[in-house]
Amino acid sequence: MQRLLGLLITILFVSEGIASLPQIKMYEKQKDLIDGRIKGVSITWDGELLLAPAVKQIFNSERLFIWDFVADRKGNLFIATGDGAKIYHVNPDGRSEIISQWENVEVYSLALDNKGVLYAATSPDGKIYRFHQNKEPDLFIDLDVKYIWDILFDRQNKCYVATGDSGAIYVIDNNSNASIFYSSDETHIRCLAWDSNNQLLAGSYQNGYLYRISSSGQAFVVYDSEYQEIHKICVAKDGTIYAAALGQEEPKGVITKDQSKIIRPETSTDISDLSKITFKPIEVPKVSKSDVIKIQPNGMIQNIWQQNTDQVQSIVLMEDQTLLVGTGDKGRLYKIDTLDESTYLLNFEASQIVSLKPSVAGRVWIATSNLGKIFSLEPEFAKKGIYESEVLDAQTLTHWGSFQWDEQLPPGCSVSLYTRSGNTHKPNSTWSLWTELNKGDVIKSPQARFIQWKLELSTDRISATPNIKNIRISYLQQNLPPEILSITVHAIERQREIQPAPIPEPSAVKISIGEAGITGTQQQAPQPSTRRQLRNGYRRVTWNARDQNNDQLIYNLYFQAKNEKNWWKLKKDLTRTSYMWDSRMIPDGKYRIKVIADDEKSNPINTRKQAEKMSDWFIVDNTGPGIEPFDVKKIKNDSLQISFQVIDELSPIKQVQISYDLQKWIWVYPLDLVCDSQKEDFQLNIKWKQNQYYSIIVKAEDDAENISYGRVSIKE
Repeated sequence: MQRLLGLLITILFVSEGIASLPQIKMYEKQKDLIDGRIKGVSITWDGELLLAPAVKQIFNSERLFIWDFVADRKGNLFIATGDGAKIYHVNPDGRSEIISQWENVEVYSLALDNKGVLYAATSPDGKIYRFHQNKEPDLFIDLDVKYIWDILFDRQNKCYVATGDSGAIYVIDNNSNASIFYSSDETHIRCLAWDSNNQLLAGSYQNGYLYRISSSGQAFVVYDSEYQEIHKICVAKDGTIYAAALGQEEPKGVITKDQSKIIRPETSTDISDLSKITFKPIEVPKVSKSDVIKIQPNGMIQNIWQQNTDQVQSIVLMEDQTLLVGTGDKGRLYKIDTLDESTYLLNFEASQIVSLKPSVAGRVWIATSNLGKIFSLEPEFAKKGIYESEVLDAQTLTHWGSFQWDEQLPPGCSVSLYTRSGNTHKPNSTWSLWTELNKGDVIKSPQARFIQWKLELSTDRISATPNIKNIRISYLQQNLPPEILSITVHAIERQREIQPAPIPEPSAVKISIGEAGITGTQQQAPQPSTRRQLRNGYRRVTWNARDQNNDQLIYNLYFQAKNEKNWWKLKKDLTRTSYMWDSRMIPDGKYRIKVIADDEKSNPINTRKQAEKMSDWFIVDNTGPGIEPFDVKKIKNDSLQISFQVIDELSPIKQVQISYDLQKWIWVYPLDLVCDSQKEDFQLNIKWKQNQYYSIIVKAEDDAENISYGRVSIKE
């Protein structure tokens, strides 16, 4: 018995303040992992972590930009750097030299013709230089254009040139004779490629067209994209076309400048004189967007790029017909397989991957900017990789559970796991140290609100990699009390009649005319009758509540009258956040509602938490206004003056009407002309013929939509 009691006390102590249901954070897809800190690790589309391909640095320009590069069949690289154009030659052994440079221009395009001769195009002067033995350049042609974006040679070694500002494609023969092959309506032609039928493909800037142009110069728009620019094109062996598109769009949910709906006053002029105010559109920053467009030989077009935060800068097709995609801002390299599934391969310290080219040995050359370097993508795996997760916010002080994953560990492969925790959004010196643990172990890091985990993958064999997927972290949050954010008591609920109801018989006040008039007594009229019961007097209360543990909440409602201390129970054990009740069950007066939220259903014994909140005072008024005794005076032989008061104890008077025949109602105004207080005086003159009987009905309505009727009968 003592052992049982001790166990019970221990359970109560351990569970005090702890939520009952554990949370499990799952990392099952690439999107769950992509925002971690990644070095030497790849992430497949379905969330597998494995070692990235190895990369080798080939060349460091020590300059910010590389605009373009080409590689010949012997493995020589020719590289155009920016910020003052320089052309580097890098031989297969990695030795580099500057073979040409120009001031005040940039080289955006390099090309090799069918004989391996190097060409370089300078902008913004629209010139192309040809290199003799790829060393000494001379002027090949001076085009009457500003920008040259791409150069492409056909099988006859004719040179096709994509230009900017003019939006034209030129064709140049070996004797430097140039002619316009195609003149577009676009501002720039940005890129060129040959399709599987040796027809020219071209991507434009302005409307983002992808053209197919016949040998006679007849153009056909293959694809009118939703982007401003098509800037890279690749063609697969089966004729499938891949195009990289870039553009900008207005942020979602923002009214744009072009819609002319956002205006801002330029002065603080008094708005009473609108003619003095001038307006101008607000400049809204645009958001970059990009896509990879796939156009199959049967004409089917797909947008296959799902990484909305990465901007496509370059693409290249591999021998196995998978597509490599280089991105900007974060320097990430992706691979899209033939099923259009995307794998995050690796990232570079540089911001942009500006160009990708296949190499002679089945490898891929990678050019980066910020800083300008050339890398080779190797066929083997990196020996080591580290994945560091984003910080997991458990919302409150948390008891950590176990760390689980599924794995494949070929011989020579290993994986190590570390965790750390703290109570700041960003890890700092106050966090715990990294603590190693094994798969399935309970996390040893201290209880805290935040946790971070790290995996180190390694291999001793260049052809093998660990494979980790379905990562799971379990944890138990400290139980936090619910929060009631707001309470609203709504106006009285009144259902309208389906069919008009007859006017009720009002209470009668009989008046005999004398010199000073007389006063009669009025009684409350009965409520109108209808074909079905109306829900007059019903009130509704709503509230907003939340629980950071996502516990199920139960609500209890109480009400209190003004100047009373006791709370009366209105409703128990509600699971919804609204309640309607008949306010006629309580006397007229001022009241407030209290809502108590309880998380008992989601927590073990002695760990429940509650929260409560009171509404503002509100009025329960189900009684119509009182129509005080009438005063009638004869002011002329044919005129009477009728005076009366309308008084309501709780609500302002809303409107008063009179009727002579119960068919037509006439509004009457109080002496102060505005119905807005709980007491209003009325006085009206009516025509009167002697020896005739008059009956006047008065209908008074208060702000709570309660209606009372009174009647005055007048005879000689």
